[in-house]
Amino acid sequence: MGYSSVWKVLDRMVEDLKKRGAEVPPEVVSDLRSAKTLLKSSGTDCIDPSDLQRIDNYLANVEAIIVSKGQELFGNDYVDAWLKRLDVAGRERSESVEEKARFVPGVPRGEKWIRVEPPKDLSEAKIADIAEVLGLSCERQKDERYLIHGGEEALKEFVKRITPARRPRKT
Repeated sequence: MGYSSVWKVLDRMVEDLKKRGAEVPPEVVSDLRSAKTLLKSSGTDCIDPSDLQRIDNYLANVEAIIVSKGQELFGNDYVDAWLKRLDVAGRERSESVEEKARFVPGVPRGEKWIRVEPPKDLSEAKIADIAEVLGLSCERQKDERYLIHGGEEALKEFVKRITPARRPRKT
């Protein structure tokens, strides 16, 4: 789904409703802002599935409210034109969800990589140890995240080992 495109269409529809004198509820503006914030923050890295769900919920709430408001005030023709635009926007592939091959300095060509924010209960030494045992390279970045790169299967195992729910509990 083209979340950014859908957001733009909904934003334009809100503007159009305001220009025509319709009162737009504050929760619509708040939900649009929240969706935009999530789109911008998750557009820089990979999108978390829970963020996708939240974006989808915000956009669905906005759509439901402003479509019913538009239909109530301006009729079916007005709403149908906007729904067609939303349909087209929804079919576009979102720039932030689309997988792109990105150049990451320091990662050899052909290696897979992830950027992780470590759980608070794991020390830097423990993260480096897990990476080393799995044959991965580990580098701490300026934003306090770690760039981990190497083989795909080793990366999957690394994620399993640092995930709190998967780690064995100390008794």
